[in-house]
Amino acid sequence: MAIQYLPTELTEVTRLVARFVDQELRPIVEDYESRQRFPVAFMPKMGELGFFGAAFPEAVGGTNLGKLGQSLIVQELSKASGGIGATVLVQVLSIYPIFRYGTPAQQETYLLPGIQGQKIACIAVTEPNHGSDVAGIETTAVRDGTGYRLNGSKMFITNSPFADFLVVAAKTENHAADPHHQITLFIVERNNPGLQVGPHLQKLGWFTSETAPVYLDNCWVPETAVIGEAGQGFYYIMDDFNFERLLLSAQCVGLAEEALNIALRYARERTQFGQPIGAFQAIRHKLAAMATQIEAGRLLLLEAASQADQGQDSAIKTASMAKYFCAEMVNRVAYDAIQVLGGAGYLRDYPLERIYRDARILPIGGGTSEIQLNIIARQLGL
Repeated sequence: MAIQYLPTELTEVTRLVARFVDQELRPIVEDYESRQRFPVAFMPKMGELGFFGAAFPEAVGGTNLGKLGQSLIVQELSKASGGIGATVLVQVLSIYPIFRYGTPAQQETYLLPGIQGQKIACIAVTEPNHGSDVAGIETTAVRDGTGYRLNGSKMFITNSPFADFLVVAAKTENHAADPHHQITLFIVERNNPGLQVGPHLQKLGWFTSETAPVYLDNCWVPETAVIGEAGQGFYYIMDDFNFERLLLSAQCVGLAEEALNIALRYARERTQFGQPIGAFQAIRHKLAAMATQIEAGRLLLLEAASQADQGQDSAIKTASMAKYFCAEMVNRVAYDAIQVLGGAGYLRDYPLERIYRDARILPIGGGTSEIQLNIIARQLGL
C-alpha cells in the first residue's frame, strides 16, 4: 500500500497495525480459524493500542484519527483474517451510536470501556425476516413501568457469543404512521434474564468472527437503556451503516492486497517451461489488472472516508460507491489469485482459499451490492 502521502499520524498507525498483524495475529490465526473462534483475549490489547478508538475524539478516550484512520486499521487487520477484521469493525460500529447519541452516563459505562476493549459490544438489527428492510423489523419494545419490555429475535449478530452488551433495535409504541419513526435503540446487558444468545452459526467464511442469533423474551430494560430519542433509531442506524460501508470497503481492500501479495510471490517463485510463471503474459496481465483494481478501490475508499470526516454531503454516495466497487473487486481479485496459483490455490496450505471464502460475504453484509446501487441512484436524483 502506497501510504507516503497520508498524514504522518495515519502512516504511523498503519505501520503499528501491520506490525501487530505480523507479530501477534499471523502466528495464531490458523488455530482460531480451525476452531471457528475469535481470540477474545486480544481485545484489551487492541484497545490499548487504539484499534477501536480512531473515529472518536480524545475527550471520550479515542485517538481522533477519524473514519479514515479507523478504515486503515480495519484494512490492515483484515490481512490477518477477514473474521478478525469483522469483529473489530463491529465493536466500533456498536459503540458508535452511544458516542453520537448516548447520554454521558452511557458513554462512561459503555463507550469508554468499548474503546479500551474492556467491554465487548455487538449491534442487533438484522432479523430472520428483515435484512435490507430495516424499517420492517418486528422486534417490539412496549412500555412497562419505568422501562421497556423487548420481544423478538435477531439473526446473524456478530460478536454476540461473547459480547458484554448489545445495542438492540426495536419498534416502540407511538402514533407515527411512518415506520421509519417507530424504531428505538436500546442497550441490553448480556446478563439480562430476558436475553438468550443462540448457537454459534456455521458460516462459509469469517471463521474467526463469531456469529449467532439472539432472542429477546420479555426482556426488561430501564428507561436509561434508550439511546438518544425514542423513535429516532432508524436514522441512528442509517448513520451507523454509512460508517459501516467504509469499514467493510477497507476490509475488501485489505483482503485483496493480501491475495495479490500471495499471488505475486508465487508468480516469482513458481517455474514452468524453464521460467517463472510471472514471465508469461497471461499471468503478468492478470496480476497487473488485479493491482489496478485494488488501487482504484483503495483510492475510492480514501476519498469516501475523507469526505465523511469532512462532513460533505456527497459522503453517502461515495461510501456506497466504495462499498459496491470494493466488494465486487475483492471477489474478482480472490478468484484470479487462486487461478494464478492453480491447484495450490485450492489447498488450505495457502490462505487464498480462506480469503476467497471471506470475500464472498462482502457483497452481502453491510448492505448488498444491489442496495448500494439503489442508494447511488437516489443520490444521482433517479
